[in-house]
Amino acid sequence: MTAMNKAFTKSYSKTLDNLSAPLPTLWSKYQYDEVGTDYGAEGDEVFDTVFHQGSLSRHVVRVIANAQEMLVLCSFLLADEDVEQALLQAEKRGVRIYCLIAAEARLDREDPEGEFDEKVLAQHKAMLKKLAGKVMFRTSSSFHAKVVLADPFTSAASGVLLTANLTTDAMRRNEELLLKLKTNEVKQLAEYLKWAIWEVAEHESIKSGNFDAVKPADKVEHPGEMFPVISTTSQRQQISEQALTMINGARSDILVSCFGWDLDHKVVQALITKAKAGVSVTVFSRIRPAAMPALEALTKAGATVLGFKWLHAKALVVDWENAMVMSANFQKHGLDEGFELGVQFDDERVEGLVALLKHWQSKAWWLLQADVTVGEVLGQVRLWDGKSFVDDVIQELKLLDQVQRTAASTEQLVVDMPAVPESGCFPHLAHELRRDWVVCAPGLAKGAKEQFQPVPKDKEQQKGGGKKSKTKPVPYNPPVYQEPSGRKVVAIKSPSQLQAAVALKTELKLAAVVVE
Repeated sequence: MTAMNKAFTKSYSKTLDNLSAPLPTLWSKYQYDEVGTDYGAEGDEVFDTVFHQGSLSRHVVRVIANAQEMLVLCSFLLADEDVEQALLQAEKRGVRIYCLIAAEARLDREDPEGEFDEKVLAQHKAMLKKLAGKVMFRTSSSFHAKVVLADPFTSAASGVLLTANLTTDAMRRNEELLLKLKTNEVKQLAEYLKWAIWEVAEHESIKSGNFDAVKPADKVEHPGEMFPVISTTSQRQQISEQALTMINGARSDILVSCFGWDLDHKVVQALITKAKAGVSVTVFSRIRPAAMPALEALTKAGATVLGFKWLHAKALVVDWENAMVMSANFQKHGLDEGFELGVQFDDERVEGLVALLKHWQSKAWWLLQADVTVGEVLGQVRLWDGKSFVDDVIQELKLLDQVQRTAASTEQLVVDMPAVPESGCFPHLAHELRRDWVVCAPGLAKGAKEQFQPVPKDKEQQKGGGKKSKTKPVPYNPPVYQEPSGRKVVAIKSPSQLQAAVALKTELKLAAVVVE
């Protein structure tokens, strides 16, 4: 902009309060207020992948390595080299190995938890071929439990229950849990796995690596109701029943971790009811669109919902004294159908589980917020539009694009502040908005014709023959024009002409002072 043009412009700026603008449901960066000091040690009975890095895989391998007669495993799939090698070594020692996994057709058709990329599936299939003839594999579309048991029908019985599948990523990357089992728990779980192997499995692979269809043996009865092991089977929904009993009986606090959430399920509705009643409900969940209806409802009910990138653990703690760890998601397929296993306990392991969940809380990145305004949030956010997440940042100050406006007349370079532009489907993400605008003098319209001063009668000259001759037209100073619209204006070229132009505008009742 030239110096001359600048003389005919004026800049304005106004800061607007945007604190009360309503936001959609969003994940904001979480700030944890407390610092935990004792989150467990290697000698504990509950382990995780956050504090006890690498422990899940080590414990699984340890159970396999200690087996002398029999191993029974259940996992959606297998894809871990350490587990594979431990199984091969166990087979060489003469250990009989039974492994329950999901149906091959299901693995090819779907990934129910968003866990497995092509590399993991390929590793799983390669592992099945390596173990063919050494491990009896039985599959079912319902198998979702995660258990490893060694010599379960002997006095040396040992084992672990996991929330993680036996894959490298699950046991090392995800937020997952492993529960060391007591002897009676191993034996109870073994009864369920024995029934599932012979009465639930749909396919079998022993030697060739190929899977052949099998029928129920009709020899093993469904286990009777027993505790502390709880299950979801075709004949029982203990996990759902016990979760409801625990939640409905909660007096002060509930900690709950889960991957899958169905808003309409009675267990999720019970959590919502407790949160509304004032019970402190802290939810741990992976951030994923499918879970948002339930998580949003929990947040609106008053629960603290913490988000993680890879969380897959399923656990429930009530009033710091009763807990369960299980494989089931809080969904119909998990609580009402399928093959899921869990353990409910009120012993020293509760304290260890609480400590680990509190440690996760201190490491959580995201907090779900609903019904909040821009002024309540600052920093990185993941906005929920009802279908997907939009990553953005809420700033303290946002500079809106500068706009230019034209004044009505050059002597008054003033216009009202231009309207704040729409920001799309979300509000402007800043506590304050700065609106800058420039007001310019109006320019002379193209095609305008100069107007001249009228000639006084006494200045008219008489020509021969009685005709009058016209005198030379006299321009105004500054000049006056009539624009194509019919509007009459006075035009200037420099600020020094402005005073005279304003006087002329008033005298002649012109529409405006413009810049030529």
